[in-house]
Amino acid sequence: MNVQTLMQLQAALDRLIALSRELEDALIRSDFAAIEAVTRELEGVLEGFPGAERVNESEASLQGEEGPADDLGMKDLRALLAQRLAELRAIEERNARLILEAIRLRQRWSELFARMIAPTYGPTGRAAVPRPILQREG
Repeated sequence: MNVQTLMQLQAALDRLIALSRELEDALIRSDFAAIEAVTRELEGVLEGFPGAERVNESEASLQGEEGPADDLGMKDLRALLAQRLAELRAIEERNARLILEAIRLRQRWSELFARMIAPTYGPTGRAAVPRPILQREG
């Protein structure tokens, strides 16, 4: 990686980390409009940075590649970028856990409300409207 690419990656990572933190706050508040807006901004940053799909490859190359950038004293920048990638990954993992827990909570509420609905009985003494059966995944 050359110096210009490393600097572009640093700017993109800084923006992604800031947006990921905003997304985390929006998820905690359950602010769906903010979640959608931040998600679109995240997609815009990723689309605007060529090679963003190779973040994992970049992380590996940042940690182990010896090249011209190291000759120019860019080893510290490489270490900083590797640290920022790890920070972004940690924030995204927290966001994924928040989303998963929100889905689980919604499923629990659905099950609770499904049990609260009183069945109606037909002339045969059986429930006229079948109760929905919710299945728990995982």
